[in-house]
Amino acid sequence: MRSYDSIDYRLRMRKFVERKMIKESCQRLYYFDHIDQYRYIGFGSLYFVDFKLFHKELGIKEMISIEYEPDEGKQLRFEFNKPYEFIRMNYKKSTDALNEINFDKRSIVWLDYDGNLEKYMFDDLSILLDNIMSGSIFIISLNTSINGKKTSKLVIELNKHLGKLKKIREKLDKLSLSEIAKSEKLLNELIVNMEKNICGRYNRRELRYYCKEFQKSFITYSSNEKHIYNNVKELNEFNAIIMLIIELLKNEDNCREKNLKVDRFMRDYEGFTTRQKYKENELSDKKSHIVIKEMFDVHINKTIKYINNTRDDPDKIIYKQLYYFTYKDGASMVTFGGILYEKKEEEYYNRCCFENLDYIKNGEEEYNICIPKLTDKEMEYFNNSFFYNGEIASENEWKESELKNECKLYKQIYRYLPHFTNADNL
Repeated sequence: MRSYDSIDYRLRMRKFVERKMIKESCQRLYYFDHIDQYRYIGFGSLYFVDFKLFHKELGIKEMISIEYEPDEGKQLRFEFNKPYEFIRMNYKKSTDALNEINFDKRSIVWLDYDGNLEKYMFDDLSILLDNIMSGSIFIISLNTSINGKKTSKLVIELNKHLGKLKKIREKLDKLSLSEIAKSEKLLNELIVNMEKNICGRYNRRELRYYCKEFQKSFITYSSNEKHIYNNVKELNEFNAIIMLIIELLKNEDNCREKNLKVDRFMRDYEGFTTRQKYKENELSDKKSHIVIKEMFDVHINKTIKYINNTRDDPDKIIYKQLYYFTYKDGASMVTFGGILYEKKEEEYYNRCCFENLDYIKNGEEEYNICIPKLTDKEMEYFNNSFFYNGEIASENEWKESELKNECKLYKQIYRYLPHFTNADNL
């Protein structure tokens, strides 16, 4: 299912705050160039929320929206929902689309993925690092959930052997030897039982029974029909696998479930991980954003180092991290990124004074976007009371005690919150 079919991006409060913060920080780019001369590249979905914001608030008129949609009929819906005619649509996969773009002007690129971590995201980032002009900003957002499942060593080993056993069965079917009919029947029953175990419907006793019955059949027929069994190497191979499975079944530890999230993650992202092993809790929803950002940071630094090898000192690329947001609008999300500029333009960067914005994070500390739970009247009270001296006006004691934490949150993000109107009051 496409994300636009299940998510109305206009209703995500924390995402709204994040957009407003990023937009505000981009306004400081005018030391590099007039901000309305920048190009914006993003994933507009059907709602184009960030496109509307960046055009209205920053005046950007050159925009490209990437949305993988090969169905020409569905493409018409995106064309209809485009808020501005000057938005160019690219319906290819992000890697292909980015490769086609001519990065001949400064850009703000926001790769706002709606899915979990995938290898192609590193390819997308490499394209940006190789091509975007000095003074450009890139941002990456993605779901921090890391897939994993519980299973046992027995299931892993059965899965390894199952393919081999099926190939042996195919060869035996071609031989059509009546003398091994019983063995073939047991073989089929054993394979079916193995498949049940792999699917999680464990019945170790039944599996052990079929293994031993096959072994009995193998021993009996191999003794009586040596001229056949000695020449049918497939049956000998099959028997060797059965012996391995029987040994596995003897050990209780092999049948206990364990979480394979770490093993799967290390296998899937070999070459991108920054450590030889991760702890299981490091890949939990609460901490996985740290691992993900660490992987991208290493990739950024390696790529920039490679690019700079062929550049003169004034033209060397410098990367400064600006963003490290975490939030949860249903799914746990992380956003990170920053600005790339040539060393000779470092003065422009210094004049931007990004660090004066509270949410700018250039290290390992993230900015967690939280929305305070306040009524309209409470927000109005705070708006009129504490923004000049940083203290809550003490009309009632409960406001200082009960709402202290909410007040602190509200003060941090009140300028970025959406404004709602109650229809009952109209």
